[in-house]
Amino acid sequence: MPWIPICIIAIMVSMALFAPLLAPYSPIDQTLRDKLIPPFWVDGGGIDHVLGTDAFGRDMLSRLIYGARVSLIVAALALTAGGGIGLLIGIVAGYFGGAVDNGLMRLVDAAFTFPAILFALLLAVTMGQGLSTFGRMCVSMMRAEEHPRTLASATKSRCFNDSTSPRITRAKLAHSNRLIARTNVPRP
Repeated sequence: MPWIPICIIAIMVSMALFAPLLAPYSPIDQTLRDKLIPPFWVDGGGIDHVLGTDAFGRDMLSRLIYGARVSLIVAALALTAGGGIGLLIGIVAGYFGGAVDNGLMRLVDAAFTFPAILFALLLAVTMGQGLSTFGRMCVSMMRAEEHPRTLASATKSRCFNDSTSPRITRAKLAHSNRLIARTNVPRP
């Protein structure tokens, strides 16, 4: 079991959730008399500002703790949206098959050919420093290409194998949405 990554993520989530309690100072309040204080392990640094301060006198530890919130929110939104887009593409491709499946899988293959780091740099240059809604959606679409192929094959195997033929017969009378939901949504 990968305990080190689990511990790191648990620490980051805890820091983000309890940021107002853990941060020794406000991350945005400026104190010019405390500007450019080095970290405590460097000569001139003190225990008051463990990681030092920036050019505006803001405590770096507090900024790091509050910054974990933004990082985790962006990561959660990108993974959720990317997974949702991939889920939708995979289920539609698997359910309809044929030309729809081939067309969607070619789009997924085209997305795989584009390097993610190049896409991220392109976003950083065009969108500026802030991460807008459009930027989040673009990052989400980068993550979406990982899921469709697996979900398409899972949908095909669950909907169209011999053991589910009574289910397919009933589905001819029902909406395709209900068949997709019944065969792909996990049951407790």
